[in-house]
Amino acid sequence: MFKTYEFNRCRAYGHAWFEVAGDWNPVLGDSLTLVCERCGTERRDTVRRDDRTLYSRNYIYPDGYSLKFGGEDDRPRRIDFTLNVIDEGRPEKKRRATGRR
Repeated sequence: MFKTYEFNRCRAYGHAWFEVAGDWNPVLGDSLTLVCERCGTERRDTVRRDDRTLYSRNYIYPDGYSLKFGGEDDRPRRIDFTLNVIDEGRPEKKRRATGRR
């Protein structure tokens, strides 16, 4: 089992986005700014009306969100974070499942 991370829920479920007023203006296209209500990650999209495309997407992560691993084999999968969420949030279920009371 790997270390429990502060941002497990977003890594397990995906971000919970909501729209906010952005403080940036793209050179080409219109801006759309979203923020995750759980972890505070900000997503900045630039959308081009003329050809109806997503021109760019950038993320601004809160301190401590980014993970570094030795290689692709060391990187946890989404199910690993999901299991950590279950273990963190429901210790009574874990005890029952292992037979401990």
